[in-house]
Amino acid sequence: MARIFAYFLLLILISGTTQAAEPEMLKERMNAWEKQMIAFQSALYRHEFKKMADAMHAIENSGALPPRVSGALKSSLEEQDYKDYMKLDKFIRGSATVVAEQAEEGNVQKLLMHQGRLLMTCIQCHDMFMMKAASAMQGAAAQ
Repeated sequence: MARIFAYFLLLILISGTTQAAEPEMLKERMNAWEKQMIAFQSALYRHEFKKMADAMHAIENSGALPPRVSGALKSSLEEQDYKDYMKLDKFIRGSATVVAEQAEEGNVQKLLMHQGRLLMTCIQCHDMFMMKAASAMQGAAAQ
């Protein structure tokens, strides 16, 4: 549990430094996901499975990036970076679905395993793309 909490804190620290200027939707999306991850973690400590599921469903239901955001990323990132970014984005939303299902079933072991994978994917995405995505959004704002 302490390890998951440490990764969670790392996620908050990393996401707080995003400087996406345009469109603001990317930054807003990351902030919304962060809010849901905090809600999930809080519910996890209290074993409030419905609240855990609700938080993960909010991430799941955020949908694909709006065309304006994905277009700015696509035009600013290398082709492979863009493809990798979009795969991770989709994987995160899919992982949130699995975590929500485990919360609904009350399966703590599987929930923690899948939530750990989700969190590690968030960290991987931030490590790989945070600076690139922020730069892409700033470049789009300058145009």
